[in-house]
Amino acid sequence: AVGKDHPIKGTLSLDDYLRYPHAVAHFGLDTRTVEEADIERQGIAIRDHLLIPGFSGLFYQLNGTQLIATVQRRLAALLAPSAGVRILEPPVKLPILRETLIWHRRNDDDPGHQWLRKLLIDTAEKLKEDTAQRA
Repeated sequence: AVGKDHPIKGTLSLDDYLRYPHAVAHFGLDTRTVEEADIERQGIAIRDHLLIPGFSGLFYQLNGTQLIATVQRRLAALLAPSAGVRILEPPVKLPILRETLIWHRRNDDDPGHQWLRKLLIDTAEKLKEDTAQRA
């Protein structure tokens, strides 16, 4: 994602991606996002960056700057219109974000916990179906 007046027009090249500073979601010194970890695994180093405590705040830091933010596609589609930013395809291949439910076994049979797990799984399946239909 980039601000509406960002100098990049059209396709985002790897050179451009590395040349401009980045706004990065930051969750603490010992925590990296999936995007950060995968970009590092590819041997790509993002040098200059602005740390923002969360993904949604990234969008509101972009206008009027030369910052680039690497964000999840679904979140970008949701927030880009209200933030007035443009969404570009990243020049690096990033993995599909996978979420995992983890709970203590003492909650296996708890009706409220079972309901919440089912709700989360059903919602994720619906999002997956919606995404597949749009592709």
